[in-house]
Amino acid sequence: DSAIFYLEEALKYYNYTRQMHIDDIANVYADIARLRMETGELEEAKKYAEQSVTAAKESGHKETIANAKVVAAEYYNRAGNTSAAYEALHEATILNDSVLANANIKQANTLAAIYENNIKEKKIGQLETDKKIQTATVKQKSLLITIFIIVLVALLLTVVLLYWNFKHKQMLTSQQHLIQQQ
Repeated sequence: DSAIFYLEEALKYYNYTRQMHIDDIANVYADIARLRMETGELEEAKKYAEQSVTAAKESGHKETIANAKVVAAEYYNRAGNTSAAYEALHEATILNDSVLANANIKQANTLAAIYENNIKEKKIGQLETDKKIQTATVKQKSLLITIFIIVLVALLLTVVLLYWNFKHKQMLTSQQHLIQQQ
């Protein structure tokens, strides 16, 4: 009894901001309907089950509508109207299947996005590795060119020094030869 009392009190507050809390209102109606069914108050349960379906349809959310339809099916089953119970349960099942299909599509899209992101990250990693290899290759080639230039300059300098030394010796020899002749 106290649960029903507090749920009915909650409805009063929810109704002040009905548009914002229409899903909550539908769920509270469903809870009260279930509690009324447990206490055997089928007429009160019917009233709350119908209000739950109405509020759920007003919200437009398939999950809320399916929950309200399940409560209506429970009421119809307790009231002995199995065909109406079956119909409400069938509608709830269709809505739940639709919600599940949408969730699966969202999950598949999310997984596809994650997969594509991973592929892009691998490509970026590969490009970065290739860039590092190219940079190392360029540095190696630059080092080899620098070493080649240094060796070439050293060789050229050696040739010039040898030539200068040769000319110097030749000049000394020629001077000695002149001195000996004099």
